[in-house]
Amino acid sequence: MFPIEDGATIWARQTIQSDIFTNKPDKWFKIWFYLVNRMHFSDNEKLQRGQRFLKYEWISEVTKATKNQIDMFMRWAKKNQMLTTQKTTRGMVVTILNYNYYQTLDNYKTETETDLKTKQKRNRNDTILKNDKYVKNEKNKTLYGDFILLTEEEYQKLLKDFGQSNLKMMIEKLDNYLGADKKRIKKYTSHNHVLRGWVAERLELNKKTIQRDFGTCPKCARSNIDLPVNIQGIHYCLDCGRTLKT
Repeated sequence: MFPIEDGATIWARQTIQSDIFTNKPDKWFKIWFYLVNRMHFSDNEKLQRGQRFLKYEWISEVTKATKNQIDMFMRWAKKNQMLTTQKTTRGMVVTILNYNYYQTLDNYKTETETDLKTKQKRNRNDTILKNDKYVKNEKNKTLYGDFILLTEEEYQKLLKDFGQSNLKMMIEKLDNYLGADKKRIKKYTSHNHVLRGWVAERLELNKKTIQRDFGTCPKCARSNIDLPVNIQGIHYCLDCGRTLKT
């Protein structure tokens, strides 16, 4: 491998979060990129580190930016204390402020493999402690799934009102919803009310039982009165699950 000519320029990863990268015209960053790369990396007889003699024509030739675009960028960059310019008889001397700071590799924080493993372990421990605290704070409640907490009385009443298969589906839906964004866990203080509220409405399980005698089920001969309604709004036999016409 041959050495790369003309040296290198250091760019912080935070650059992609900067105002000039995210909010300003594309040409502006192209001009900025060109200027930073053209600066002298070390002092010479005439100019210091982070300075360069330039002309608008040279900048335009490389970046394809117009004179007006270059001028607008220069005004903005000076206002934001990114650079200064000093006119000369043939052009200008551009000075990139804080050039020495950003072009010194020792100023960049790095994580060793040990530091990274320690950080990951600490995050895991914090998550476990938070989950333990979450469960302990909900005394007399049983955990269903990963996040749903219900008292035995709440669970039995839900089971009676919605049935086992529907309740299982309701708990899974709410559990997945909370798991998708841990911030939602603290938002709800009563999972019982949430299950009876928007979860049941979303699954269309909150329909009232209709007082209607369907006679005898043709499959299991059960007398079907006060039938519950399934997700599709169809009455079904409590014993064999056969759907019955309304």
